[in-house]
Amino acid sequence: MTWLLVALGGAFGAAARAALVSWSKENGWHRVLPFGTLFVNVLGSFMLGLVVARGAGMTETVGIGIGFLGAFTTFSTFNMEIIQKIETGEGRHALLYGSGSYTLGILAAAAGYFWG
Repeated sequence: MTWLLVALGGAFGAAARAALVSWSKENGWHRVLPFGTLFVNVLGSFMLGLVVARGAGMTETVGIGIGFLGAFTTFSTFNMEIIQKIETGEGRHALLYGSGSYTLGILAAAAGYFWG
């Protein structure tokens, strides 16, 4: 049953991420920094903070925390976007994006945790 919750949550999380990142690109938010990825990672950090703080049961933790939020957020894409910025000579943007993402992600997780 656990794998089914992860699979279902992951399917919805991946679809939600794809929709938000696509929307971000279509609306020009992706020109300088990958704001779609930044947004989903910060929002996902906040949401995971809430799930953990609320002491969710195993079903919610697996389905939402591991499944949905695991697929919604993306560490691998984040890292590749930094590498691509460096390769194209945008070292400052890479530094801003990387440090900003980590800082905002930690603050969002803390906010979700304390709010929850």
